[in-house]
Amino acid sequence: MTASSSKGMYSYFYYYHCTSSCGVRFNSKTLNDLFKTELHKLVPRQDVAPLYKRVISDVYKSMTSEKNRLYREATSKLDAIDVRLSKARKKFVNEEIDAEDFKMIKMECGQERTSLESEFISLNFVSEPIEKLLNQVFANMRSWISYTIKAQ
Repeated sequence: MTASSSKGMYSYFYYYHCTSSCGVRFNSKTLNDLFKTELHKLVPRQDVAPLYKRVISDVYKSMTSEKNRLYREATSKLDAIDVRLSKARKKFVNEEIDAEDFKMIKMECGQERTSLESEFISLNFVSEPIEKLLNQVFANMRSWISYTIKAQ
């Protein structure tokens, strides 16, 4: 869709059309008003907004549950690596293992940590709760309605 203007006797008139050669034009003010009316229909009423939020939240959680499980699993593996390295340090300090064994354990832990960190990056985990985001979205919808009503 494209827009154009035509100069009338006293002012310009604005239109929307598919191409300049199609010959059919729609008055921009009328079309803008119709578009606003249709958009207002898409904004949920205040009394059903909590239901929409709940449904969206449930769907989001079901779609991201596997990602969350993988995130928790990787976090617990990282914690296990930290514990293993800490125990190895204590054993090295207490001379229960030699420097070469400690170095090997430290290197293995480093490699495992690097692998898990790349897994974290690939998960692209967002820790912000969906409910907070939904509250912002619905608040913005209400603001938008107020703005468009004032603009008319």
